[in-house]
Amino acid sequence: MRQIEDRFNKNYNYPYIFLNDKPFTDEFKKGVQDMTKANVTFGLVEGEAWDYPSYVDKEKAAEVRKTASYMHAGSESYRFMCRFQSGYFYRHPLLDGLEYYWRIEPDVEYFCDIDYDPFEYMKENKLVYGWNMAPGEYMATVATLWDSVLKFMDKYPQHIEPENFIKYVSEDGKKYNGCHFWTNFEIADLSFYRSKKYEDFFDFLDREGGFFYERWGDA
Repeated sequence: MRQIEDRFNKNYNYPYIFLNDKPFTDEFKKGVQDMTKANVTFGLVEGEAWDYPSYVDKEKAAEVRKTASYMHAGSESYRFMCRFQSGYFYRHPLLDGLEYYWRIEPDVEYFCDIDYDPFEYMKENKLVYGWNMAPGEYMATVATLWDSVLKFMDKYPQHIEPENFIKYVSEDGKKYNGCHFWTNFEIADLSFYRSKKYEDFFDFLDREGGFFYERWGDA
């Protein structure tokens, strides 16, 4: 946040929104508010946004956490976070009325001054999503994700744009190559997530159970 303020937001004063599954301490709130002149709000993530949906087998999910060996394999909260960032963050009341968001994560460094407004740039150029890195996925965490995506495409052909990015993630349209946008840094148009196409996609994947039975990430 210090870097965001120094490199960019001191000139624009866009609001900050902090979300957590536990209440923020007064000390944390004061420390954050002392860093900026912009409006800062703090919200809770609770209810179905940070819990198991009724159709997920909790015992099966627990067994996966015991036996899987990839990063964050044993973490329940990491899976809640991934599911929240995939299908719920944009529904939080504190984001009501916002057109765009900029995701600010720990350990993301901003080395250069940003002397223009990326939100205005995106709006003027009708851009939907901005990212910085697109590495290969650790495939053990998404073993059945591509199969689920293909099932979704078969079920909802009306949602598949004729001009799409399928060659970015699959050279032959049959096998996933692992490419994905890293979400540690992203700027996006919230109307994308609020669309019926996206919500149908998330709901379909959510019912497949891979957020808990594997470790599907929001990326």
